[in-house]
Amino acid sequence: MAGTDDRKAASARGNIAPIHTLNARGHGMLEVIHDDFTTTPADMMNEIEALRQDVVDALRLKNLRYEDLRSALVPSQTGREIALVFDSSAIDDDSYGRAFFNLYMPLFDPRSAHSVLDGDYGTLRHEDEGLLAEAFREAVKPVRAKTYRHSSQVYLVYINNLTPAMIERFDTALRASLSRIRTYDRPINSQLLLRPADSNSEM
Repeated sequence: MAGTDDRKAASARGNIAPIHTLNARGHGMLEVIHDDFTTTPADMMNEIEALRQDVVDALRLKNLRYEDLRSALVPSQTGREIALVFDSSAIDDDSYGRAFFNLYMPLFDPRSAHSVLDGDYGTLRHEDEGLLAEAFREAVKPVRAKTYRHSSQVYLVYINNLTPAMIERFDTALRASLSRIRTYDRPINSQLLLRPADSNSEM
């Protein structure tokens, strides 16, 4: 198999293929392998390289090159990041994620490459609701009046590798959506600060 041959060739040359990743800290399987099995550093490296090659092979079947995705997967000092913030309670459908997808996806340039991460802002820990509400108030300035009732009301879409012109296109096009709260433009590597607060607040 091509993937196996590629791994053997790389190992024989002593080369380590680069891994482009937006977030390398959340791979639970590697932690399990390291903690629960007798593994050497070489074993761990072989496992990581095998997983990387699986990705390369899957992309190749779709006529995509892993290296071409670097700009979307590696944080850039020049590319911009945004978070599109939506009010899911404004959508009378459990599939509100798809409804939001249909709003923002046509705005992408098909020639560009980006990472897109989306999901609910909510938490399963009720005691964290105050923290999330305060963090939201500090970070987000709504484009229209909204009442923050619960963290699960907020749906976030993170997009990286954007130019100012791309951000302007998203902002202008999405202002027409009644469900949209705002486009939140954040600098690379910034962190959201969490502090206790009352969760029943105006956005």
